[in-house]
Amino acid sequence: MSARLAAWAVVLAVALTSPFMSQARPIMGPGGAPQAADATPIVAGPHSNQASPTAGKSVADGLYMTGEFTYVFSSGTATVTLNGVTNDSYTRTTGTLRLSLWALDYTPERGAGITGYRLANFSSLGQLQPRTYYSSIVRSAAYTPPPNGTYWLVLVLNEYNPAGCPGDSDGYCLEDSFVSYSPVVFGPAPSYDYSDLWWKSSEAGWGVAILHHNTNVAFIAWYTYDSFGFPMWYVGDACRFVGNSCTSKLYETLGPPFGPTFNPNAVSVFEVGSITLSFTGRSTGTMSYNVSGSTGFKAITRQPF
Repeated sequence: MSARLAAWAVVLAVALTSPFMSQARPIMGPGGAPQAADATPIVAGPHSNQASPTAGKSVADGLYMTGEFTYVFSSGTATVTLNGVTNDSYTRTTGTLRLSLWALDYTPERGAGITGYRLANFSSLGQLQPRTYYSSIVRSAAYTPPPNGTYWLVLVLNEYNPAGCPGDSDGYCLEDSFVSYSPVVFGPAPSYDYSDLWWKSSEAGWGVAILHHNTNVAFIAWYTYDSFGFPMWYVGDACRFVGNSCTSKLYETLGPPFGPTFNPNAVSVFEVGSITLSFTGRSTGTMSYNVSGSTGFKAITRQPF
């Protein structure tokens, strides 16, 4: 289960979503054929003429993206811009390079493997000779949207190297990745922020606390009673909104008494079912649930204060 049951945070990455810059003028190759981008030699010494890679990036092979990226979706086309791609190696010529855009429901570590939806592959950048870089890159391609939901956009730099990643069918290996600062909603967005305490006014004594994050994922804490009348808490850590509804797995937790010696390692978590919240207005909605095979449905409203 996600660590968000204990604590959850937004991880900001290196990408911005501001309007994109102009495309660099293509260099004309032999016979007037345009090259993909301008590969510029890197000046020896301090790299004052390029953006620095994000701190902590391992550049063992010297190949990485620089600066930031932006994106625009319009009429079935995705357009991305990127400040640069650098080959910092003194000896290695890269394979053919390519950018791709992905949608993920988590924020990956930079340059780590990813699991998600590939929205688009962009036309290749060609190869980079030692100590050269591409700058002011702009690429457009038709894209396939992911299932409705909220995702982080990830720009991936791939290098053609079939021997380096034999598990990839097209032979392009992931070399670097940038993550958007903020998530993007595909499909309808929620109409309101549903953060609040919710209840059924005719059944005072139980309720649902909802924390609706700006990623359109909600954390849910349902306080109620078990079949013996004892207090019971259930939690849902990833109720992802599509429109005005979300569904999450439901968990029961057991742990030691709270106090100065609380031991989080003694907490046990059990998946017991699922919960679905659907809202018909800013202050009205329904809650359906399945707890250990027992199903139910409740109309809920915001608690007034």
